[in-house]
Amino acid sequence: MARIGCYLLIGCLCLLLIDLSYSQAEKRSIRVGTFLPMTGPLAVGLIVVPALNMALKDINGNNSILPGYILESKYQNTECDPGIGTKILYDFLYAKNKTTIIFGPGCSPVARPVAETAKLYNLAQVSYAASSPALSDRNKYSSFYRLYPSESSFNAPRLALVKYFEWKTVATIHQTADVFSLSMKEMIESFQSNNITVLASEQISDDQDPANKDARIILLSSYEDLARKIVCSATRNGLMTLKHVWFFMGWYSDNWWSVADPNVECSPQEMMDAMGNITAFSVSYLANISDTRMTSTGMSASTFQSIYDKEAYKLYNRSGWNTAGFAWDAFWTIAFALDGAEKQLSRQSPPAHLYQFDYNNTLIGDTIHDNLKATNFLGVTGKVQFSEKGERIMTSTIQQYQDGRFVLIAMYEPTDNRLQRIPDSRITWPNNGSKPVDSVYIQIQDKEVSQPLFFSVVLILIACVAMAIFFLNINIRYRHVRFIKMSSPNMNNLIILGSVTTYIGVLIFGMDFVPLKEYQSLCKARIWLISLGFSFAFGAMFFKTWRVHKIFANLTAKKVAIRDSQLLLRVGVLIVIDVTVLLVWELIDPLQSGYEFLPPYPLPGNSDVLIRERLKTCRCQREVIWIAIIVSYKGLLLLFGLFLAWETRKVAINALNDSKNIGLCVYAVAATCAVITPIVLTTGHLPNVTRLSKSKKRGGASLRNSMKRSLSMHSQKDGGVSVSQGSNVVDVNIENAKLKKLFIEKENQIMFMQRELQLYQEDEQKKSQD
Repeated sequence: MARIGCYLLIGCLCLLLIDLSYSQAEKRSIRVGTFLPMTGPLAVGLIVVPALNMALKDINGNNSILPGYILESKYQNTECDPGIGTKILYDFLYAKNKTTIIFGPGCSPVARPVAETAKLYNLAQVSYAASSPALSDRNKYSSFYRLYPSESSFNAPRLALVKYFEWKTVATIHQTADVFSLSMKEMIESFQSNNITVLASEQISDDQDPANKDARIILLSSYEDLARKIVCSATRNGLMTLKHVWFFMGWYSDNWWSVADPNVECSPQEMMDAMGNITAFSVSYLANISDTRMTSTGMSASTFQSIYDKEAYKLYNRSGWNTAGFAWDAFWTIAFALDGAEKQLSRQSPPAHLYQFDYNNTLIGDTIHDNLKATNFLGVTGKVQFSEKGERIMTSTIQQYQDGRFVLIAMYEPTDNRLQRIPDSRITWPNNGSKPVDSVYIQIQDKEVSQPLFFSVVLILIACVAMAIFFLNINIRYRHVRFIKMSSPNMNNLIILGSVTTYIGVLIFGMDFVPLKEYQSLCKARIWLISLGFSFAFGAMFFKTWRVHKIFANLTAKKVAIRDSQLLLRVGVLIVIDVTVLLVWELIDPLQSGYEFLPPYPLPGNSDVLIRERLKTCRCQREVIWIAIIVSYKGLLLLFGLFLAWETRKVAINALNDSKNIGLCVYAVAATCAVITPIVLTTGHLPNVTRLSKSKKRGGASLRNSMKRSLSMHSQKDGGVSVSQGSNVVDVNIENAKLKKLFIEKENQIMFMQRELQLYQEDEQKKSQD
């Protein structure tokens, strides 16, 4: 019996072994084409291998995932070279065992051609590291999914942080690589759409330095090695001060700034000091390696990191890579998608299975894609879920550099576009606890005539107008008095009118405190007032003297009668010329008011504020030409006055001789113009000097006109011509002066003829002696 029992036991064991062998033989292999950059500039494959081995072991040993299947993965080294990566893909495609899905590549330059080709063979692709924004283009890379966030995914939290601190001006620096260029292009577009000015966007290669463009808020996108070079160069260019804020990539290694790098000129201590001077933020993904929550992959993040470190140490004699969890979650993403596809295919009629996959079978390929799109599980790097672009929807973390390390201060949730501050976290500002400003604030100040100067000139003008009114009152009240009547009261009234008009124009020159729209009207009004006032004052004075000249230049006995109405008509011609020129100016090339900005200067005690003063101006395209026309016309009028003054200088009647007064007025205008014009041209930015100078230039002649009128009306002396009172006073004096002049001229002719006769007689005597 014992022997029979022994045989039965042996038989059962044999049956069990046969069953197990048969069961193992029934499991089919699913080949995963694995692309790893084991060498080259980004050899992240070294980080992936331990995590890949762990995932294969756990998935194949888990009967609840892909029962009846075994995942096979034999990685190939892409060297981060697109050409090598493409060759590896075709090796997979033409191998005896078909590849069902692709794991990788980890380099964006390799991932792009592989993804573009893989979709043609119904191959889905799950990457663990490629972060180029270009891979988000679903038209070209419709079968590509990635666990690692795209560089563009960090743009939203950066924007949210900039808006949170109410900064309106930023600058960007990025490395010359598509992965950074494309994301920074999207970043700039986001800034512009949110009314944030991008002061400068600089693309830097390995041997370039960032330029100082007075940027205060700087966003940097580059690899870690170039970031160290940029920080060193920025330190020496004055861009790492208490006034500057820098945004770095959050996926750099711990204490990356203090790593001894032979390619960086600054020492680790200099780099640490530079980081301590600035306000620094980093934006990264939320992957808490100390999280103890159980994930859908069968272990917590802390457990994974602990096991991973041991496996990595066995292979490379080092550990501490915190990004290996992405490779772990990426392979589990493949396992869950294949498991879901198998279950979905088996329920169809007729049923289908993964082992039936081939490169022309769109049914199985589409089913795998559908399950990848629906991925939703908790991995060691957080929740795994894809957007419509195949990008990982992942919470971002925002950290600030404090006391030699980056400290978590906020998180950004992309699902609701929300920036959430971490409770009990604090934000520190090295700049005496005050938040840095985004740029130098330019404070605009209107540079106007000072009130004391303006009111001083107003008082002077009031005194001048009062004096003019006083003279006008005397001129009207005593117009029948002899010496006032001889000075032509009607013309004196015009001189007073021109003077008052000029005074008003001078007052308007100082009224630069009015709004810009009203200032344009004042600009035009002051030109009209000055021009018309000049013509009234000097025209009346000159034509009054012209009448005296015409009378005394008459060498005939015929009486010359020139009435005031004729003089007024001639003054009217001058006014018509003024109005014509000014109207043509206004219609063809009108004056436009605007601002002229002066060079800025810092506010005392605050270098972040620049004071920029502005002056109200009136300009037109041909301003110089129009002013030249008016000045030339007025200059001719002054020359005409000088001619009259010279011609009437010998008039014996003091009440009619205005030559000295005319000379004084012309000299005053010419002298003030010669002195004041250079001052106005060189001190245009000093309104007090400019306006005061113009007041002297414009008002001086008119004031002197008033003085001239006083002299004219009181120039009669006791030794003057004595005539009877009445209406014939002027005529008698004029006739007397004419006769005296005619007598002198005849006497001169007689003396000339006597001299000629004497010379003739002397010549005749010499001839007779010969």
